[in-house]
Amino acid sequence: MNDFLKKYKFCIIAIILIFLGALSITVGKFPISFNDIGRILSNKLFDTGYQVNHAMETVIFEIRLPRTLSAVLVGGSLAVSGAAYQGIFNNPL
Repeated sequence: MNDFLKKYKFCIIAIILIFLGALSITVGKFPISFNDIGRILSNKLFDTGYQVNHAMETVIFEIRLPRTLSAVLVGGSLAVSGAAYQGIFNNPL
């Protein structure tokens, strides 16, 4: 089991990040289910012809998706800058 975690650590972390990102899009004052998110995204990307609620689409693309993407980018930037500082100052941590 330990070999499995060492080998696929990056994939596991990426799957967890995607799941938590999708979960953060569903949480809010205006509840949106995973099915609605899938329909709205597939309709926007592939023009599937689903009838979607315009308010839900606005909430996802104008509020929740930018908030989630900015949180991921800020977290990644902080991680990279922390690793750079540890490298500069030869911190053995």
